[in-house]
Amino acid sequence: MTTLAALTESIYGMLYGLAQAERPEEDTVGSSVSGTGDTSWTWATPSMWKRGDYAEDATDGEIVYIVEDGGTTVRRAQRGTTAASVYDTTDVFYRNPMFPRIEIERAITQVVRNDLWPHVWTWHHDTLSFTSGQTVYPLDLYVEDVVRVSQYNLDGAGKWYPLSVKMWDVERQINTAVTTNSNMLRLIRVFDETETVYYTAKRRPHINDLANVSDEIAEMIPWAVVGKLSAGLRAVPRRQKPGTDVNQQSEGSEFRDYRGFMSEFLRMRDALHRQLLLDVPPAPRFRKRERRRAF
Repeated sequence: MTTLAALTESIYGMLYGLAQAERPEEDTVGSSVSGTGDTSWTWATPSMWKRGDYAEDATDGEIVYIVEDGGTTVRRAQRGTTAASVYDTTDVFYRNPMFPRIEIERAITQVVRNDLWPHVWTWHHDTLSFTSGQTVYPLDLYVEDVVRVSQYNLDGAGKWYPLSVKMWDVERQINTAVTTNSNMLRLIRVFDETETVYYTAKRRPHINDLANVSDEIAEMIPWAVVGKLSAGLRAVPRRQKPGTDVNQQSEGSEFRDYRGFMSEFLRMRDALHRQLLLDVPPAPRFRKRERRRAF
């Protein structure tokens, strides 16, 4: 099951390497911290901390600003993070991390929201019981499009009976006062009203639905995130010098890193897209034929 914490840890491994020695310096608080307003801290290694340093909680990601050498006074909840109510002497803090957890999680959200759908999706399989007179049935949250509707074993022969595309449709953007998800499946008719209806649909990747994201999608997300972080989330090449061929201009190392990671991400996304289309080819839809105009 994919989680935000698991994705973040995978990205840490790609950014810093798996060896703990390659990660930022670590320290622990010298005594417990209680209360979100507690700004008087002690550290296990006071000499490590200088005025202007940042300390990031390795677990929850709160960032505190070091006000004076030794770290005896801090400012809580910096850079958009939230102050924790309690810290114990075993809690680890990173010193001046290059990639804070909040920035990694923000980049994960951007990738999931902007770079996956509609190129890739997770197959969603569900059933419903046909009710005479009820024409629409709510789809689960984040389910965007139905690609196959069937009934099974109608004559006891153990066969599938696909419903023609003329027998069902998907209604989109239904008022949310009617259903949590704005998409609904419309059943015009079925083969047997007493039998279960099975359907296969596309489930859109969503940051609040990572548990239902397929393993293939979860494996490609860190590549795009690391690429964006390497470029400082600004993947813009250097300006071309006048009279220089575009293929000969030099690139910054940040853009080369971005291009390398993003190229692998796009390769993985395109390969999965082709596989998904092979899994369930889109059903042909009726299109009105346009008559050619005679001149």
